[in-house]
Amino acid sequence: MDGPRVSRRALLVAGVLGAAAVGADAVARRADDNTRRVASPVRTSARPDVGTRKRVVVVGAGLAGLSCALTLLDQGWDVDVIEARDRVGGRVHTLRDAFGVGTHVEMGAEFIDRDHHVLLGLLDRFGLGTDVRDKSQRVALSWDGRRADYSARVERRGGDLYDDIQLVTDATARLAAQVDPENPERSEQAERLDAMSLAQWADRLGMTAVGRRVWEAGFIVSDYGTASKDISLLFYAQQENFGSSSDAVVEALRVHGGNQGLAEAMASYLARQSRVRLRLGEPVVSVRTQPGLAMVRTATGVYPGAHVVIASPPPTLSAIAFDPALPPPIQEAVNSSLLDDITKVVVPYRGHPWRRAGWTGESLTDLTYTYSWDATDSTPSAPNGALVAFTGGGAAGRTITHLTPEKRVALVEAQLRRVFPEVLDHEDHRYPAATMAWADEPFTGGGYANYRPGQMLTAKPAFRRAHGPLRFAGEHTEAMGQYMESAVRSGLRVAKDIGLAPHP
Repeated sequence: MDGPRVSRRALLVAGVLGAAAVGADAVARRADDNTRRVASPVRTSARPDVGTRKRVVVVGAGLAGLSCALTLLDQGWDVDVIEARDRVGGRVHTLRDAFGVGTHVEMGAEFIDRDHHVLLGLLDRFGLGTDVRDKSQRVALSWDGRRADYSARVERRGGDLYDDIQLVTDATARLAAQVDPENPERSEQAERLDAMSLAQWADRLGMTAVGRRVWEAGFIVSDYGTASKDISLLFYAQQENFGSSSDAVVEALRVHGGNQGLAEAMASYLARQSRVRLRLGEPVVSVRTQPGLAMVRTATGVYPGAHVVIASPPPTLSAIAFDPALPPPIQEAVNSSLLDDITKVVVPYRGHPWRRAGWTGESLTDLTYTYSWDATDSTPSAPNGALVAFTGGGAAGRTITHLTPEKRVALVEAQLRRVFPEVLDHEDHRYPAATMAWADEPFTGGGYANYRPGQMLTAKPAFRRAHGPLRFAGEHTEAMGQYMESAVRSGLRVAKDIGLAPHP
């Protein structure tokens, strides 16, 4: 075994159109110009005009919606992209120069695997590079009030947790082999696996109490963003078929200049096309569909089309009036908080004191926050450092989400001092810490999707089907979920499906 290692899934757009290579700064400037331009009044109509049969309305300007719009444009469709926020990117949100010039941090989706080829292909098309993370130093395990080298305790043969983690790793491999990742519903044990929670399965393996707790925090909460009791065993088995076991591949990259630069580049390209209307700051209030026609209404406009693609996170759909109503499995998933209470707190420091002490800044803990890492480990020239403290769902996630931002920051700052005492006297009080509780973000409602027991055979297939002219995109609709790569793939898949559908 190479050694099971803590990892963090990234949220959580390729093969579309050729574009002139542009730098990240130019992309950001064009995006700002685009924001001003798209704020102009939009023509509305009570009836669809003759062009409606050639138009698709995309709700949501995150990576899923933008990749779908770009591909539809390439296929010859006219496209309206409607976004509730005043920015593009969705759950990809970069704070640039957050703690001084040259220090940018990701408040949402963060990491890219080296085998996320669809996403990497799109970065190449838009002339955007990547930065490689430096993960060469030690990861800290802060447990029961003590700090240890994570590898020595968890990954190294003979460590007190090695046998437990080896046991669950081997059992996971056997479980995943039973499931077709692209068609999990066809698996022989699909109904039984979907009815069971991941926690129920893990409890039967016979891990020690401490091993069970470390696995829960380091392999489930830090990776899936929620507790094992809230995950369908079928969903877990499906997801464990994806990704690499190599630390050199997993979560190795960030977009140079910030992940949001990709969304800004796509939006800037779209805004320059005559067959595209991109509207920011327009929450959708209703979607009405009938055979061959969709009508999307915001507070200021009505957008007709032959198809509508909902590329918004499931919790946001509760604020939209659908006529006809959403299919029952989808409505049930919307009501069940499919996304979890994921939070980030990013604390600035002068220099990188943890690195001088031989630590990466990564830590797995039994404290309120689950996992930490160095926000600047892919930009070593950044003059200031910052640690990201991530808290997944479950009891800790709910607790920290419901704190005020000030109390949340104070709690995490104190816990980071306990885990990395090297940061004492290095906190950079020139800049306030940044925090994001995604469950409280009004146009998101949580981090990324985990299917609950009983939902994999009902809700997920429903999200992947067409319902008349209504379709859904987003990481929650993909076979491999929870990554930026997943969002991109979903946009391409839906655009392809629409392209294959006959024009009304």
